Amino acid sequence: MSTLNRSERRGPSLWAILLIVIGVVWLLREANVITGANLSVLFRLWPLLLIGIGLELIVGKQSQGLSTLIILGTIALLVVLMLIGPNIGLAANTEVTREQFVQPLDGTESAQITVSVGAGELNVRDLDDSSNLFDADIRYFGSVQYHAEGNNGNVTVALENDVDDLNWVGLFNWLNDDNNARWDIGISPNVPVDLTLSTGTGGADLDLGGLQLTSLNVNSATGGVTLTLPAVEGERYNATVSLGTGGATISLEDGIATNLRVNSGTGGVTIDVPNNAPIRLEASTGTGGIGVPSWLERVSGDDDTFVGDSGIWETAAYASAIENTRITIHFDGGTGGLNIR
Repeated sequence: MSTLNRSERRGPSLWAILLIVIGVVWLLREANVITGANLSVLFRLWPLLLIGIGLELIVGKQSQGLSTLIILGTIALLVVLMLIGPNIGLAANTEVTREQFVQPLDGTESAQITVSVGAGELNVRDLDDSSNLFDADIRYFGSVQYHAEGNNGNVTVALENDVDDLNWVGLFNWLNDDNNARWDIGISPNVPVDLTLSTGTGGADLDLGGLQLTSLNVNSATGGVTLTLPAVEGERYNATVSLGTGGATISLEDGIATNLRVNSGTGGVTIDVPNNAPIRLEASTGTGGIGVPSWLERVSGDDDTFVGDSGIWETAAYASAIENTRITIHFDGGTGGLNIR
């Protein structure tokens, strides 16, 4: 009898109600009854749920009726604010804007180009048969700032994206599946370029094989990166790739000479290197392994550690190769491993 009484006093389960509400909201979104703007309000105000849970924990043992009222009231408040929020200024900007930015060559002899993407997929290619130094066709959330100036044949171009509520904008991008944020960037292959590329939420496909890079910096917060690094005749350049939660595949073209530094967080990294190239690899990982082909000989370190790996590997030709033909790879990994092939 006492067991029955305890069961009768339990009332509705918070988690059961939450699951029902999540299911209803999901169905409303699939039916296009609510929009990404409505959901942005919900995600902005979710700390109200923590407040409700805290209040329920305080009073739940004293009054089951009041506990039920707090649970239902908190969820009802969130749902109401989600529905009316876009009309009272609580919604994040989830609309996608399309623009194009062009910088003509006009005698450019060298360039520094910076592209910073808050949200969306970034694609970079060389511009074939074009009179432009820089051509960007972008669909974006939030706002962008574009700046270009030249001085004595040197041109600086900066295109930067500012996004509100960046933590949720990847979800907004998914919700707008017919109008996703996307950045298509073209750069002239005829001008030496110092290039910086940054992404927030979204992957990056960077085919830089036709460019004359003088240096490269790639920063990716979330999302995978596919990168092709060019061979620049007679030049050895620095390239840095910093990864957050996504992995990367990096391809080095035949004849390349570079000092490549890769910092990886949680994703694995694969680096395709040219055959018979003079290569030195200095690598360490937190918990991931390091895989190298047989022609890369370990010259320092060992793989007997309990977790992770570290060491230095070289090809037979590296020691005798001249400086501007060498490939040096520095890898610092977290939970992801490294594979050289």
